[in-house]
Amino acid sequence: DIVGSSSSIVENKVKEIDDIIKDILNLSGDTFYSIKEISLGVDEISKSVSFFTEMTSENADTVTSLNNEISTFKTLQ
Repeated sequence: DIVGSSSSIVENKVKEIDDIIKDILNLSGDTFYSIKEISLGVDEISKSVSFFTEMTSENADTVTSLNNEISTFKTLQ
């Protein structure tokens, strides 16, 4: 019977659509968490760069200070 066949086809298609929507939602969730992890990684890199910049500046100040101290010594030639 045509109505029964059509109903069965519609049921199958609805199930396929439902499965696809579930897959899309799962993928969307995975993508969300991946982006969150990338964001945390970028934040950690940013903190590391800031720390490195601060240490480089301190190192430059130390070198300048050492050069000033060294220049006070007289050397024999």
